[in-house]
Amino acid sequence: MSHHYIKAENLDYTYYGGTKAIEDISFYIGHGEKVALVGANGAGKSTLLLLLNALLFTQRGSIDIGNTIITEKTASYIRRKVGFIFQNSDNQLFMPTVDEEIAFGPRNMGLPNDEVEKRVDMALEAVKCQDLKYSVTSHLSGGQKRSIAIAAVLAMDPEILLMDEPSSNLDPYSRRLLIERIKSFSHTCIIATHDLEMVWELCPRSIAISEGKIIYDGPSKSLFYDKELLKECRLEQPYLAQIEQMKESEKIRNCN
Repeated sequence: MSHHYIKAENLDYTYYGGTKAIEDISFYIGHGEKVALVGANGAGKSTLLLLLNALLFTQRGSIDIGNTIITEKTASYIRRKVGFIFQNSDNQLFMPTVDEEIAFGPRNMGLPNDEVEKRVDMALEAVKCQDLKYSVTSHLSGGQKRSIAIAAVLAMDPEILLMDEPSSNLDPYSRRLLIERIKSFSHTCIIATHDLEMVWELCPRSIAISEGKIIYDGPSKSLFYDKELLKECRLEQPYLAQIEQMKESEKIRNCN
């Protein structure tokens, strides 16, 4: 079994005040899988990502990340191994220039300067943003900020990537660049998103959450063809799924 896996068993999480965010969630995600986490706002997607990155701790059950159980003692190790790209890049970027931003994590890991510089260059190459190396982070566009946020995580050499609404607020060109970059990643990925067109391209598997519970875990396309289940998740059928169904209906009519 590869160590780039996530095994969640019977997770519960209730926020202060009694709001139940996650209830009895279990799943296994293997090495290299790209899995979408879908559902309406408030379904529990972001809370689940926070649990998987040890920013919150489950109140019942367990999370095994590559043979390491998440606890308060293992949290710092988990956060190095599980990279988290936040929905709002401004919450993630805090250094004045791009090279300083990407170098921050490796420097805090105690790596020597030559290794830090190497990781900065490799991370920028991975997101095709070498020309932004010395740019001021506050002057970047939304799409550029998202790419640099991803680069900063990649520089930490994580085994698993968690992404919270990575395509939100991006223009069509920036969104397309993001999709192509994610396609090239070999990491195990969980992508929480409402962008089902992106899921169609990137994620063969989807986990659908409603009111803190998993109501579907399986092939993304099977979910997209199930209009009743999509309605239960408060999601709309992706346009590409509509096109595929129209093509299938046309084939059936032609055969008859």
